[in-house]
Amino acid sequence: MAAVLGPSYGDAALHAATAHFVVMVRSAAVGLSGPTVVESAVGERVTDEELGGPEPAQAAGTVHLVVDNEETAIRFLAVFLSYLPLNASQPAPLSPSVPPARSTSDLNKLVPTHPRQSYDMFDVLEGVADEGSLLPWQPESGRSVITALGRIEGAPLGIVASQPQHGAGALDPRALAKATAFVDLCDTFNLPLLFLQDVPGLLIGRQAERDGIVRAYERLVARLARARVPRITVIVRKAYGGGHYALGGRPTKPDLLLAWPSAEMGFMAPETGVRTVNRRRLEQAEREGGEEARRKLEMQLTRAWQDESEPWEAAAHLYVDDIIEPAETRRVVAAGIRFAWGSRPRVARPGVRR
Repeated sequence: MAAVLGPSYGDAALHAATAHFVVMVRSAAVGLSGPTVVESAVGERVTDEELGGPEPAQAAGTVHLVVDNEETAIRFLAVFLSYLPLNASQPAPLSPSVPPARSTSDLNKLVPTHPRQSYDMFDVLEGVADEGSLLPWQPESGRSVITALGRIEGAPLGIVASQPQHGAGALDPRALAKATAFVDLCDTFNLPLLFLQDVPGLLIGRQAERDGIVRAYERLVARLARARVPRITVIVRKAYGGGHYALGGRPTKPDLLLAWPSAEMGFMAPETGVRTVNRRRLEQAEREGGEEARRKLEMQLTRAWQDESEPWEAAAHLYVDDIIEPAETRRVVAAGIRFAWGSRPRVARPGVRR
């Protein structure tokens, strides 16, 4: 762990970069070189805040949390430690179970049925995790995915969840890199992982490619494949393509894969998939019957695609383990984690795969 309490450049920044958790006071700065060196070396005039203040440090993923003062920073170091065992060979500490901040029955009506309507995934987490137990980890970087420590029925765990409020939940390279580092933290210190999916897929386009979307995606999926802690995945709404894989989908072999009745699954969203897969057929329909014929065929194909994307189809082919009411999420996740640990100690031993 590291606390950045003032201007921290050079070796100080490098030491902080090795930490699993870096908390920074708002008046501090962290970076490879300070403003004086930057101006001398490259002729760029910048302030401490512009160079390594809270905004650039969080955007870069250098720090995990920003607070107002030193006292609060030290307190959050203690909070972070409360989720972890004394060392990686011991189980994470249990706490008394606390009811969630939001009634679990609220989950039945929180998520909009329309796949493009936004909502705050933290509202869902408040109906799943113990009240007051959520500790966001790097919330200002890769904001389309939430990474947070929390507890369910007193047992600590790591949560990786889509955040539809940012980029509709599409995973960009920073979000993927953040999730990879968080999965590594949890697997190292025996914290089970809960994934909540509402993901339209991976961010595409020229900038995404230049930022290394392919490499960032493969690194996350490979790290998930090596994880030894229990992993539970819940498909809340949509789960398409590589986004499903990256957030603990079936190919990464979670211990339990659940879906809400609102879930949609597939390699691509229905509207986009229909236009991509059936492009020539749609073009032929337009040539023969005009724009109206094309729209009619597209609607027909989209309805069929949507039917195949529903969770009942996935359950019929044993792709998901169960379809549950949203209000049952907390109870089923807790039971799934206990089942995944089994009778062995709650420790992910090196070299031992489940």
